[in-house]
Amino acid sequence: MTTKTTKASAASVVDVAKDQFAKAAETQFKAADEVAAFGKSNMDAFVQAGTIFFHGFEELAKTFVGLTQAQVESGMTTAKALISAKTLTEFTDLQNAYTKSTFDHVVSEATHISELAIKITNEAIEPISARVTATIEHMAKPAFATI
Repeated sequence: MTTKTTKASAASVVDVAKDQFAKAAETQFKAADEVAAFGKSNMDAFVQAGTIFFHGFEELAKTFVGLTQAQVESGMTTAKALISAKTLTEFTDLQNAYTKSTFDHVVSEATHISELAIKITNEAIEPISARVTATIEHMAKPAFATI
């Protein structure tokens, strides 16, 4: 083998090694970018879920405040009516009507609050559920399909 052939073979080996290294580096950088993007997407989903939850919690708190205010007003109106009752029968009828309407209102509002809580929970879980699905799909792919 001549020196020229040896140098050409060495240069060829170096060129092949450079190409292989460049391809491997590109694949690794691409994988690192994918991991970073994937992590960012996961964090964005958690932030979105938290935002939905806290807005929903605010809505629930407003509902509770409204219910409390309505109950106090109803109680005050009933108390005035009870004080002005002329007979024991009128007093008892007023008390029974108030108790029945309060019970019906509590049952109705409890149903409304339960539905609202379920809606908020489902909406808050949605972004996280989407990311879990994306994670499962991502994990199902071969790690080095481009090599």
